[in-house]
Amino acid sequence: MDIRTYLQDNILLFDGAMGTYLSTMASGDFVELANLSDPDQVERVHREYIAAGAKAIKTNTFAANSATLDRYTLAEVLKRGWELAEKAAGRDAWVFADLGPLPRQIPDPAAEFTALADQFLDLGAKHFLFETLPDLDGVREAAGHIKARCPEAFVLVSITAQPDGFTRTGLPAREMLRLAEASEAIDAAGLNCLTSAGHMGQLVELVGLGEKPFSAMPNAGYP
Repeated sequence: MDIRTYLQDNILLFDGAMGTYLSTMASGDFVELANLSDPDQVERVHREYIAAGAKAIKTNTFAANSATLDRYTLAEVLKRGWELAEKAAGRDAWVFADLGPLPRQIPDPAAEFTALADQFLDLGAKHFLFETLPDLDGVREAAGHIKARCPEAFVLVSITAQPDGFTRTGLPAREMLRLAEASEAIDAAGLNCLTSAGHMGQLVELVGLGEKPFSAMPNAGYP
């Protein structure tokens, strides 16, 4: 079933935090490297989330970009991350190529996001999650590029905000979500991370729902 058809009558349940969960069991600080060093564990986590009821899972690629990995390692981490998620999902879940916020030292966010998306598109990805974003720098341009290459792609953009409704860069989440919804290349938008379920519920009321599907992915709680 196409994901858009599914969303007409169903709530799509995602997996939980991939990197946070892996960090409790994988060696090393950069959990995305587990795609190469411990692929069985990564696949096992994917399968656990699916067994728990998730119908959508994220690739273990949240912090993989050109500022954190060299070019060769980055390509391998993305490739194995995609393959492991696809293998685990089978026909039971949709796989979303996961792109997290970029480090500030990356000078051109649009070019970086586009390059990462291109690698996933070459692997066959059709579902994309830009998540934990403090702003939309480069995201709308990358989403447009994805749709130009793959018109049937589904792009979800998720902003992260404090309980007061502002991102860490001081931008109002409500404005960011309205800008995301106004983009023809973005299919769904929402909030994730930083806030617990109770505060995220309040944030959803604060920002309001738009016409497009809305996502809410809270933390399980606060440290």
